[in-house]
Amino acid sequence: MKNIKVGASVICMNPLNIEQDIVLCEKSGVDYFHLDIMDGSYVPRFGLYPEIVKEMSKVTGLRFDLHLMVEDLQFALDQFLPCDNINLVSFHLEGNEGNLYKIVDEIKSYDVSVGIVVNLTTSLDHVAQIINDSEIDSIMFMGIHPGVLIQEHRPLQVLRNIENLVNRVSLPLSVQCDGAVNFDTISDFITSGINSFVCGSSTLFKNVDLVNDPDEKELLISQNMEKIRSITHGI
Repeated sequence: MKNIKVGASVICMNPLNIEQDIVLCEKSGVDYFHLDIMDGSYVPRFGLYPEIVKEMSKVTGLRFDLHLMVEDLQFALDQFLPCDNINLVSFHLEGNEGNLYKIVDEIKSYDVSVGIVVNLTTSLDHVAQIINDSEIDSIMFMGIHPGVLIQEHRPLQVLRNIENLVNRVSLPLSVQCDGAVNFDTISDFITSGINSFVCGSSTLFKNVDLVNDPDEKELLISQNMEKIRSITHGI
């Protein structure tokens, strides 16, 4: 049986009650929390602030994976890396080609794992070179365009990107997928080599926004998690 990790996407939680959702997700058995850090410039949306992340670490002991979508990576690292529970920081290659290895070294100086993000249109030649040349701990394949709320999911492009890279390099130990993750795509993603899923409104939080009662919410998140695990355990 493959060791598949399931992460809860914090951006999909109720912004007025993140603490409750964190507790419910941890009770359901998620392995980590995925935090989208966005500046409204690199992508057209804003994400979590460091003050929120610091408060979150008081509620749970589970690890945090940061997905940085910002123009000023150094500023973001300075703000977020001192927070507790940070286990992995993933960033995009686009716009950071000139100081890529400096960024990797900076993240590792905090004893934190480093991940690179593969967008739908990222140059796979560049990705393969980086995997061969540096100590990358994780690679995250995007099934959507980052930071865009309403859009078509593209699972087939994810599968093509993975197949392309597998034929060139040995992938890092952690292979994540963010976007296009739903109950119908998880199985094919696992077969392709993905072993960590960022789960949000199409899986872990599916239909959760339709209920207000805390007990009903807990039950629904638990049922969604059981469905995810039934798929991952069946591969």
